[in-house]
Amino acid sequence: MLPLIISKLQVSNFRNLESNIIDFSPNINCIFGENGNGKTNILEAIFYLIKRKSFRKNASFPQMLGLDGENTEISFQSLFHEKENNRWVYISRSSSHN
Repeated sequence: MLPLIISKLQVSNFRNLESNIIDFSPNINCIFGENGNGKTNILEAIFYLIKRKSFRKNASFPQMLGLDGENTEISFQSLFHEKENNRWVYISRSSSHN
């Protein structure tokens, strides 16, 4: 896969993140906030979307579920721009615990 530039990210039922769409600049992006507000969770969602696994050691599915814990499916959607071919790539993943 060619290098991709993330443009948008939306997750549902993942840790403490709201399901709002996060827009990214094609340049440098800064993610800041108080401890426990989800900065690392945004990075983990992007990593999970691409690699289908967490970068956290021993992260289990129940630990990744949203705070309410009622829904047992996590969904990830993102839009990437592939500069070399000037095309847009949509990636969507969902995971559920059985």
